[in-house]
Amino acid sequence: MLVRTKYGIGESVSADRGRTWAPGRPTKLTGPCSRFFIRRLRSGNLLLVNHLTSTGVRANLAALLSKDDGATWLSTSLMLDERPGVSYPDGVEAPDGRIYIVYDHNRGDRRYSVGGEEREILMAVFTERDVEAGRIVDSRARLRVTVNKLT
Repeated sequence: MLVRTKYGIGESVSADRGRTWAPGRPTKLTGPCSRFFIRRLRSGNLLLVNHLTSTGVRANLAALLSKDDGATWLSTSLMLDERPGVSYPDGVEAPDGRIYIVYDHNRGDRRYSVGGEEREILMAVFTERDVEAGRIVDSRARLRVTVNKLT
């Protein structure tokens, strides 16, 4: 189990299918005390979408993969949106293997507003291959697609 904490992401492990849990402990995953998204993909790998920063700024939203149930994470990641003010990722894997992540940008925090970019819902579409490569390699992938914008 991964949990949001003030120091990043904490974890606890259950050996009895969730009846009891080991005491929580820090992971090596950083973050600005913000929501992250995790799910098991059809391949069996874990996908984590989290901020690659240990500061209080919600920036550098990226996708990471683990091939060993979260014990380690690949050294490559796919940067979805580097801007400050990105948060609250959620997603799904489509039958064709594409991964759809939605997240918000400046959902109410005008500190990071630049030229009308505030208060948006955005989408990223990518594959596991893109994350493994650390860059877009699938021609169907798209980043920072506006889904909705408060006007």
